[in-house]
Amino acid sequence: MIKENSTPITFRPSKWKTLGLFLISLLFTLAGILMINDGQMMGWFVSVFFGIGCLVFIAILLPNSSYLRLSEKGFEMRSLFKSSFTNWNEVDQFEPRYIGVNKMVFFKFNSNYEKSGGFKGMVEEMAKNEGALPDTYGHSAEELAELLNEWKNKYSN
Repeated sequence: MIKENSTPITFRPSKWKTLGLFLISLLFTLAGILMINDGQMMGWFVSVFFGIGCLVFIAILLPNSSYLRLSEKGFEMRSLFKSSFTNWNEVDQFEPRYIGVNKMVFFKFNSNYEKSGGFKGMVEEMAKNEGALPDTYGHSAEELAELLNEWKNKYSN
């Protein structure tokens, strides 16, 4: 699956999926506004919650706000303009797993991974040093996990 001279490679979230989620959030926001107009207090919660969702999905559509970039050194996840980089030699393996009804790519950090302190360290410990990608970037979880494992095997030190 890896092509020679293939680094770096960048995957982006599906624009169609993001637009669909934006439209659903927009419809619920409008429904909340109608609820408010009918005197239902729950309409405020619905409007605010799904209004924030609209803003998030708009942000995801902005250039370079979200992506997965693979390089010889490791992978960079960027979500809502916040990036994190992980070296290939800090990960044991990538695998597709379900969280609820959503299938995602998870990974477990190995002993080369340096834990962070504070709140992040506590979350990592609670999660047993596992991480997950926020999206499958237009691939199935199985395909993406297989690709990441290939890159990890090829470029790990």
